[in-house]
Amino acid sequence: MSDQPDNIPAGTQVVSSVPIRGSNDALIHPCGAVGIITRTPSGEGNHYLVRFPDGFAILLTREEFDVLKHFKDRFLGAASASTDSPEFDLDQFVIYASKQNADGCWPSSAASYRGTRRKHGA
Repeated sequence: MSDQPDNIPAGTQVVSSVPIRGSNDALIHPCGAVGIITRTPSGEGNHYLVRFPDGFAILLTREEFDVLKHFKDRFLGAASASTDSPEFDLDQFVIYASKQNADGCWPSSAASYRGTRRKHGA
């Protein structure tokens, strides 16, 4: 374990708080994109390697991302404090949810795959 008190372990899902840009300053992912920490800072460094679902990886400082769990907690807390929506259900915004086997692998045949399609508000 690291002696850094704010060190976030590899495998943690994070939300970018800055736009993710690639070569030639091209926008790769907007602010709010979710990625996974694949490498933590070592020694004097303060950059985390964050990989996004499309395989793109970039070094980010701690100020440039937030832990997804903490982000959701703040988001849901703000929504439940609102008088307009006392109970906020994040699942109502899921467009498509896929299923995996218990071991985390995709089903071996297309016939055994059953995706779940949700409608907004359903």
